[in-house]
Amino acid sequence: MVGVIGGRGYSIIKSRLRIFFTSVKQTSRSLIWMSEQHRDDGILKNFLAYLFVFLIVIIIHSFVFGYIYLTETGDDVGLVTGIYWTVMTMTTVGYGDIVLTSSIGQLYSVFVAITGIGLIFGLLVPFVVIPWAEGRIKTFMLPTRPPENLKNHVIICGYNPLVEVLVQELIEHKHALVVLEDDESTVRRLQRKGVPVVFTDPSDEDALIEAGVEEAKILIADKSDEENAAIVLTAREICDVEIIALVDDLKKADYLRYAGATRVLSPKTLLGTYIGKKSTYRLTDQISDVTEVFEGLDISEFFIYSRSALIGKKIRESRIRERTGANIIGIWSGGYFHVNPSPDEVIRENSVLLASGTKEQLTKLKRLTW
Repeated sequence: MVGVIGGRGYSIIKSRLRIFFTSVKQTSRSLIWMSEQHRDDGILKNFLAYLFVFLIVIIIHSFVFGYIYLTETGDDVGLVTGIYWTVMTMTTVGYGDIVLTSSIGQLYSVFVAITGIGLIFGLLVPFVVIPWAEGRIKTFMLPTRPPENLKNHVIICGYNPLVEVLVQELIEHKHALVVLEDDESTVRRLQRKGVPVVFTDPSDEDALIEAGVEEAKILIADKSDEENAAIVLTAREICDVEIIALVDDLKKADYLRYAGATRVLSPKTLLGTYIGKKSTYRLTDQISDVTEVFEGLDISEFFIYSRSALIGKKIRESRIRERTGANIIGIWSGGYFHVNPSPDEVIRENSVLLASGTKEQLTKLKRLTW
């Protein structure tokens, strides 16, 4: 009888294992695809990994339960019943309608219960539930105070695609920074990215003082021209911090200088002028018209000459970042200026690249443009 049961149990387990591994294979493909779609979401990755482990544990426990129950009673229970018993035992619900009566069965029941407690309180809660809850709380609570002990940092008033590249550069160079922004949706987006941001009016005197403007290295004003004027006036009344104001209309640059801006830049106007100037320059690997944001980070424009090997290539294909270390933060092409251009943007003859990096990195980029 035992031999019959043993052979019968082996066949059942073999059949179920085949189904199990087929399911695991399909589940793995689904999880890999989902994780690729959400590559930057660590919580989702943790949840998918937990779910994958949880399903495997349930299936394995269900098979073992079925085998033990078969040896005890001679009755074959289905996979659904095995999963039912496993879930009830792992979650310590234990209705008691299906039980294992042998010593081995009772010990195994205890082991399954401990496994369930460990999976829930040892993995699910600390690695999925708590990070998710913290993320939701941070999302709902807009930051109203900057990080503490900010010194020699960069204050950025306003956020747009051009500033986004600058923020990436600052973080990459490990420079302290804080963004002052009054748009709620932008603040939430920056929060999710982990960028230090404060939900406030950038022209408010108290906000600038709390952001440590007196200890700051540079203040960058990048709102509308009118808002920039208010920001510059307020900041200059507080201290003598270096102020860089970005404007759309270069005609308003004088007003910002009168307000107290140290430097006034108009990327679109600078690049337009640059095209006319550089078309008559002799070829050289020396960089001109460099704007130093701070030590170790400069911004400069690069005219694409007719013999450049970059012509006709997409930014992605040019591998400028890999070859030089510089970042392309803008491109003037076809009469339009594109801030933070797409990797699929094509570099054409007479285009102008706006790039950031160290002087050495920008010099390497210069050699690629002619």
